[in-house]
This record gives sequence, structure tokens and C-alpha cells, in this order.
Amino acid sequence: MQQTATNLFTEKIQKLNGPIFVFGASGFIGANLFDQLFNARLAAGKPDVYALTHDATKAWRLKLLDVPAENIVHCDILSDASVKAVFDRYQPKTVFNLAAYGAYSKQKSVGLTYETNILGTVNILENCTPDIPYIHAGSSSEYGFNCTTPKETDRVEPNSHYAVSKVSAAYLLEYYAKLHNLSTLNLRLYSIYGGWEEPDRLVPRLVEEARKGQLPPLVSPDISRDFL
Repeated sequence: MQQTATNLFTEKIQKLNGPIFVFGASGFIGANLFDQLFNARLAAGKPDVYALTHDATKAWRLKLLDVPAENIVHCDILSDASVKAVFDRYQPKTVFNLAAYGAYSKQKSVGLTYETNILGTVNILENCTPDIPYIHAGSSSEYGFNCTTPKETDRVEPNSHYAVSKVSAAYLLEYYAKLHNLSTLNLRLYSIYGGWEEPDRLVPRLVEEARKGQLPPLVSPDISRDFL
């Protein structure tokens, strides 16, 4: 019998080396990733996926997903001591990093943008070893001004503090891979939408306003977005 894409996806998850860390698991994409990983591993009797968040009291997605308390781990990625402590305790064998700041217009702190996206990445990478695959949530914002159907190999031209910080993180991954022999992967995600998304983002707003028979306020038509 031919396997479905879902079954193949589940099998690949079950073959990952665990324990598995998901940094930024309380966010929209992070919560969805954690949910997929955790349930696939749980079905195989391996509930070894951990949601890392700096403030579990604000992790409403994880609460609504009924994540077991023992799988929610407090970690401040801006603290090298905090990151080292969770690595020492849980000994992860696969790491996903979706922690980020500055992608939303309401996230206005320039300092926190660089601290989270660069220093936080450094603190995690410093605790990884060559046997730990590290998968990083980059951004299409890295292309910046060069945003017209770019190729992966095209020049990045960041046009915001957030974009600069994400490009810097991408170079950090390359540095640690080449000089420290780490297994790193940077995924330049475009505009992701789906379940557990912030209610004030475009697709949820479109659905909400459509129910009222109207459109939400929209930005300039000169601005383009690719949605996944």
C-alpha cells in the first residue's frame, strides 16, 4: 500500500534523534512545529520533545494544545547560563530554533531585535555539538531590497534592523558549520499562515472581516507578500 504524505512525514519525525528542543515554541510557527513533532513522537512511545519558552505564563498556545507540564521548559536564550543549564539537563540531540523578535510592527525594540536574533542564536549554537542537527527559522526578509523572486544563492540586501539581524544569524550558522563542524540549516521562511496565528495578521483579519461582508484596512498595493 502506498504511504500517504502524512505517514511519511510522521515516520521521518520518529527517526529524528531525541530528545528534541523547540526554542520559541510558544510562538505561532513554533507551537505548530512542536505539536507535530510531539504527537508523532508520542505515537511511537517517545514523548521526548520539549517546548522551550522564556515565559510559560504567556504561552497560551501551549496551554490550548494541552502540552504536558513536563514538556514545557523555561529558558532565557539571552542568558548563556540558562541555555547551558537546559542543554546539560536534557541533553538534546536535535534542535529547532524559532525564537525571534522584530518581525511584527508592534515589536519595536531595536536592542531586543539584535539580542534575541543574534545573541540568542550564539548562546544556543555554543551549546551544540557536531552530532546535534540545528535547524534555524530564518526569514525571506534577509533578501530585503532584493526581493523579486530571489534564488537561495542571490545577494542579500537587508532593509530593516530585523532583516540585518536575521542575515547576521544566517552568517553565524555558516561560521559554526565551517569552523566548528556543526550541522546547521537556515530556512528562509516567507509569510506563513495557519492555525494558532496571531488574530491581527492578514489572513485571520480577512476571514474575520469577510464574515461581516467587508475588507480590513490594507497597506499599499505596491507591497508584495508570498504566503505559505
